[in-house]
Amino acid sequence: MVPTKFSKHTEPAPMKIIVTGATGFVGQAVVKECIETPSITSILVLTRRPINETLSTNTKVTTILHDDFEHYPDEIIERLKGAEGCIWTIGGKVEDFPNLETAKKVSVDFTIGAAEVFARSLGVALNTGRARKFKFVFCSGRGALWDETKSLWMFGETRRLKGQVEKRLFEIEKRYEKEFEVTVLRPGGVLNAQQAKWQNLVGMMVEVVSVEQLGRALVATCLGRTNEGKKILENEDILRINL
Repeated sequence: MVPTKFSKHTEPAPMKIIVTGATGFVGQAVVKECIETPSITSILVLTRRPINETLSTNTKVTTILHDDFEHYPDEIIERLKGAEGCIWTIGGKVEDFPNLETAKKVSVDFTIGAAEVFARSLGVALNTGRARKFKFVFCSGRGALWDETKSLWMFGETRRLKGQVEKRLFEIEKRYEKEFEVTVLRPGGVLNAQQAKWQNLVGMMVEVVSVEQLGRALVATCLGRTNEGKKILENEDILRINL
């Protein structure tokens, strides 16, 4: 599928954004894409440990070391002020964590805790100063399910956790409808460019996307360039997005 270039003039693009999960596969791709995007002049990388040196030494990048993703003291909020959006890539499959409790803490509690704080502080401040909404772009996963009672035979716990995050994010958006805007991307399997190309050529049943394309899609969404009005973008939508 050939990516579609959406209009770059639907609304003013954010100039300063927050990126989380930048030590991970998807997060690194997002930071690289932000660096290569001229309209993004400042990237605030919120991380528990140092990121790749090639990325961290770029003049656009400011690394903010933060140990506790459940709490945001005033000094952290002060450093994040002026950001107009956040691309959140923290999380993963339940199988990536020692147990379900840890998976829930990282995937659900960290995400919702940050969204609440960003809406209440960064979003309200942004709306007051420039009548803009703070954009929160969440990297979810294919098959995320909002109904926690439904029985699932494949990746059930992961899909339920992703769905729980999505549902609660949109609840926050509803409470802060003038200041906070949520968009969710649901990629299928995330591979490097060569792997994704091979998978698509042989016609595998599993939907996939290259990490580079996912990075582009997340950044384009945060910039307001997806231009379709969708709140949840599935894998096929992600494949169509280009900067």
